[in-house]
Amino acid sequence: LQSSAFHREFLQQRLRLYVQSRTAYSKAMEMLARYHCCIISGIPGIGKTTLAQILTIHYLAKGYQLVKVRSDIREALDAYRAGVKQVFFYDDFLGSTALELKQNKNEGSELLERLSQRAVVCLATSKPEVFARTILETRQVLPCFQVVVGAELDGSRTDKAEVIQAVLEKLGHPPKEQAVMIGDRKHDILGAKKVGLESIGVQYGFAPPGELEEAGAEWIVPTVADLEKLCLSLCGAGQE
Repeated sequence: LQSSAFHREFLQQRLRLYVQSRTAYSKAMEMLARYHCCIISGIPGIGKTTLAQILTIHYLAKGYQLVKVRSDIREALDAYRAGVKQVFFYDDFLGSTALELKQNKNEGSELLERLSQRAVVCLATSKPEVFARTILETRQVLPCFQVVVGAELDGSRTDKAEVIQAVLEKLGHPPKEQAVMIGDRKHDILGAKKVGLESIGVQYGFAPPGELEEAGAEWIVPTVADLEKLCLSLCGAGQE
């Protein structure tokens, strides 16, 4: 309940930043009215979470109780109360479900653990920082990161270049040649270029074919294993 109350306040702050897409919003409202459920899917960066947040605000204004689901459907079933007007909000934040289908769920964690022993690992995300930290802690990889920077809850610092620059500031402005940005979308690559960093594009994420190349990533890798090999090579720990 405490998490749900916090999320309600966050949604109200986000409302002033929202520009409604009539088609998507109307279709989602029609689906909710008919089926009492709506799944919003698509590639990252197209506004899925924002649309879900605005739909949730609509029901909060009608007196519904917000239930923020953090794990899975079992949590929602436990929170369900017959006769009580409730709206359930679940965000597959950072693609946690989809990413586990794309790769062995342990690969990413193992890579982070090995890299953090040989290099400074940081996170630069346009998602709210407080949520990013929660996800990292849930996956038990937060100790691998020396710096974590994300957007503020008031909607500021969402531009990827701003976030990357904030990470560099927290690191004490290291030489640019000693840092590299890793990302799976063009926003990561373009943000790195804007602050003068080289970048690695990973093809096991959500970028459509050709996006990372067009954005100008210096390196592109198809798998987690290839990413590890490249990173260790760049930090001088690679083997022949």
